[in-house]
Amino acid sequence: MKKHILSITLFLAGTISFVFAEQKTEKPDSLKEHRAVQVTFFTPMGTNGFMSHRVENTLSLNMLAGVSGGVTGLELGGLANISTGNISGAQIAGLVNGSMGTVHGTQIAGISNFNRWQFEGWQVAGISNMNTSDIKGAQLAGILNISTKSMTGSQLAGIANFNAGDMKGAQISGILNVAPGEMTGVQAGLINIGRNVHGFQLGLINIADSIDGGVPIGLLSFVRNGYHALELEANETFYLNASFKTGTEKFYNIFTAGVVTRDDVPYWAFGLGLGTIVPLSEKMNIDVDVISRHIYEERYWKRDTYGVNLINTLRLTASYGIGERLKVFGGPQLNVAVSGQKDETGQIVPVALARRGFFDYTGDRANVRMYAGFSAGIRF
Repeated sequence: MKKHILSITLFLAGTISFVFAEQKTEKPDSLKEHRAVQVTFFTPMGTNGFMSHRVENTLSLNMLAGVSGGVTGLELGGLANISTGNISGAQIAGLVNGSMGTVHGTQIAGISNFNRWQFEGWQVAGISNMNTSDIKGAQLAGILNISTKSMTGSQLAGIANFNAGDMKGAQISGILNVAPGEMTGVQAGLINIGRNVHGFQLGLINIADSIDGGVPIGLLSFVRNGYHALELEANETFYLNASFKTGTEKFYNIFTAGVVTRDDVPYWAFGLGLGTIVPLSEKMNIDVDVISRHIYEERYWKRDTYGVNLINTLRLTASYGIGERLKVFGGPQLNVAVSGQKDETGQIVPVALARRGFFDYTGDRANVRMYAGFSAGIRF
């Protein structure tokens, strides 16, 4: 069985090498002949013989693998189809489809599709699709899609999408999307990387040079020409907080840390949040932030009863610019403290730092306290 697989692999490699050598780097010339039907076991054992790469067919049937000079209807292959000319219709193969000309139609393969020149239509493959010229349509792959020129349409892949040129449409993948050109549309995956994005990025990590007309939404969004700010802040719960904001002014992520000492016991807080800026004037803004902080209490670190210990904050602050890089800010905030901690008797206790406010409820699993506060600080 291994010998048969090796033989087929070597044959396909030789066939593709032959086609590339024949085509070089130029677009295919007009073909010498057109035939309605051709049947091939594997090239050159077929009705078109050694001239198969010079003959265009309306219907092309390759039992194992075959080379044709172009297709104006349908090409079917048990393992592989290779066309040295243009395709107007469909290529369907058990393993691999390859076209050295333009394609107006569809390529469907169990493993991979490859196209050399302009493509209009659909590429559907179990593993990967690759197009080395402009494409209008869609690439759908179980693992990877690659387009090296401009694309108008969509790339959908289980693992990754890559488009080297400008793109208008959508990149959707399970892990990674990369668009180093002008990206107009949507990137959705765990990691999204774009250069100039005119639209949205939705993922765990978003990276871009600039984003225009949209927002990056994720746990970490870094826009090189976007919004970056470092804050030093004090509020009613923590007297010293440091926060870093990154993203765009329309939507940014917040990473924050704070510390305070109560009754000679230190408390630390680490949190994540998101926010937006509402501009009022050249120097004044309103910042709307939502932050969730986990409170670490030394007395509970070594107890089996340690549970949820959060202070969630909705903060509304007004900021005023002093110079080009410094702002002062201040405003009210609403805190919602949620504790799942238990004392020595097994009773639910509130978050130690949570002040008594206008709401205090203890259930079977958690205590919830709500109280108002105020924050103020400086921003660089």
